[in-house]
Amino acid sequence: MIKKISVMVVFVSIALANNWFNMNPAVHPSARQDGHLVYDSESDRVVLFGGRTTSGASYETWSYDLNNNIWEQMSDAPMTMSFHALVYDSAYDRVIAFYGGVTLAYNFNTDTWEDMIPSPAPAANWGAMMAYDVESSKLILFGGGGGSGGNYFSYRETWTYDYQTNTWTLLDTIGPPCREYGSMVYDSESDLIVLFGGEYDGNQGYLDDTWVYDYNTNTWLEKTPTQHPSARREHGMAYDSERDSVVLYGGDSGPYETWEYDLNTDAWVQITTADLPGASDNVGLTFDSESKRVVLFGGQYLATYFDETWIYPDQEVGIEEYAKVKMRKLTIYPNPFVKSCKISENRSQVEIFDVSGRLINKISGEIWNGEDLNGNIVKSGVYFLKIKGNERIKVIKL
Repeated sequence: MIKKISVMVVFVSIALANNWFNMNPAVHPSARQDGHLVYDSESDRVVLFGGRTTSGASYETWSYDLNNNIWEQMSDAPMTMSFHALVYDSAYDRVIAFYGGVTLAYNFNTDTWEDMIPSPAPAANWGAMMAYDVESSKLILFGGGGGSGGNYFSYRETWTYDYQTNTWTLLDTIGPPCREYGSMVYDSESDLIVLFGGEYDGNQGYLDDTWVYDYNTNTWLEKTPTQHPSARREHGMAYDSERDSVVLYGGDSGPYETWEYDLNTDAWVQITTADLPGASDNVGLTFDSESKRVVLFGGQYLATYFDETWIYPDQEVGIEEYAKVKMRKLTIYPNPFVKSCKISENRSQVEIFDVSGRLINKISGEIWNGEDLNGNIVKSGVYFLKIKGNERIKVIKL
């Protein structure tokens, strides 16, 4: 049966700058805070593990296929984790999770978790920061919190973990001031780890400093940007290798802000976006290098948890549904796209893009037969129609 649907068509006269875009997948993980994300480059999947839902800390593992906008629930981990740290070890194709001295490893290909039980291991119970140094094939951990009964403190230790030998090693280096709940990412262009912010000694104060760590020389260096995000904790950070930029979003005390950091020029720049995720802090954030997009999931605002999936930036496809907005009825059928689709009353040139921003085809009539520029049938998934006419642009998601 052919089903006609009404869609919102947005008109913009010029291409906009970076923006957030809500993917609205049909199926997704439940709402949660602190559900960490990593990108498994070998499998081209974003992996989510753990976090805290309204039912408490979670065992759940999910994978997200950005090209097709599909979340899939995977096998549960052997234990719950929240306020943990998560990285992807590209040398051994494993997702590594750490919390409270426990080290877990996840193999996406076999959908299995393993409790590594290394000894010794970092003592941090929560809020440790981790990043994976690709050039050195080492996982780097810094800081974290500990204590109980109102006597809380932060660590200042720097550790490395080697999956092959299942060995944690405490490094002899002087790091940044002690902290937990900051964020740390690996800048592959500079071969340095970037750290920003956090809190110290069980919420005694927030931090606004920027540091870099060089594994090759085992040294930390504080940077001195002229402007930077305000002091905060529980923010998300990801390294966009396509644009060589560290992307920071949100944080407790820095809600709904997007910042980018250029390590080469030591410059933080706040990005003004026309749309924003519902969550303000404790989001999951990672960079999908195949699709060239930062992916965000979940998070919280005050006592509310979120289950939204967002991508950033969106300027290549032109899916910016902002600026000077009009509402109009337009018929596309069938929708979702199946083999071909018809665009009613189309008198303009149409460009078809996949979610990564790659041009799939151009058509001048009303029918797209599902082929790419080379005449090959495309796979099912999410596509965007960019309709040009009268010096304006309309963008529609199929």
